[in-house]
Amino acid sequence: MIKDLDKRESLLNIVKLRGPVLPADVHKQMGTDLMFAAAMLAELVSNRNVRITNVKMGGSPFYYLDDQEFKLQDLMKHLNSKDREVAERLKKEKIIRDNDCSSLERFSLRQIKDYAYPIKVNNNNQVEIFWRWYLFSEEDAKREIVEILTPRVEEPIREIQRVEEKITEVKLETSKLKIETPKVKEEIKEEKKEPKKRVKKIAKKDLGFEDRVLDFFNKSGIEIVEEKMIKKDKEMNYVARVNSGIGKLDYFVKVKNKDKISESDLSLALNEAGKLPCLFVSNGELSKGAEENLNTILKGVVFKKI
Repeated sequence: MIKDLDKRESLLNIVKLRGPVLPADVHKQMGTDLMFAAAMLAELVSNRNVRITNVKMGGSPFYYLDDQEFKLQDLMKHLNSKDREVAERLKKEKIIRDNDCSSLERFSLRQIKDYAYPIKVNNNNQVEIFWRWYLFSEEDAKREIVEILTPRVEEPIREIQRVEEKITEVKLETSKLKIETPKVKEEIKEEKKEPKKRVKKIAKKDLGFEDRVLDFFNKSGIEIVEEKMIKKDKEMNYVARVNSGIGKLDYFVKVKNKDKISESDLSLALNEAGKLPCLFVSNGELSKGAEENLNTILKGVVFKKI
């Protein structure tokens, strides 16, 4: 035990100047044996004068003061590669939802206790865990969690209203076509030539996901205007011209290769659609929450399973 006040002050000064420190650092600085240095540090931890890390170097933890907490980032190099990768992600994103993680990522988040602080949230009578970066304040973390869990209702309703206005305009233009001269009709025919159909001969057996999507487009008379590959054979975005009762309308089309489509998937697609109506195409099934909200807060999305 530390009986000499001078030694206690010397030890605290070493931690203050060099922390986070290992017992070996104290041993060298104070000229004591290693076990005695470790015992002195353990006593300071017990008295709450010094803090101890979960991350270790050669089996030994580090010791530091409260105001040196930011320096723990320098110790991430001592984590294994998977834990370090998850810690870097948490540092960048500040908040990570446990349900959005793989089993390996969940395990790492529970291991890196110096960097990942859990926050339990009651969401619709179900307890969820969120992880916050240790330097991200708890108040800011809670605000961000509330934002993540709060459905964005107003924006989709505004989008739907704009779509309805667009449809009304198309009706008016259609009525004008009946009394316009043939010259105007020719101009309209030229406009219809803008989108280029992506025609692809597809074998009946062993269709890949992208081929199944294109086959669905061809059979449904959907014409691709623009396309963007987000992740090959997993996620694609299109602007496409779709047949409707009043003619062809431009749609934003989100295509996703996923077994279960969540409410979050549909909500994100609706936001990406902007002013365009949204068509969501997938080989997966709708989750219970997504199916329940498809005709309410997600009313702007049309879902098609292929």
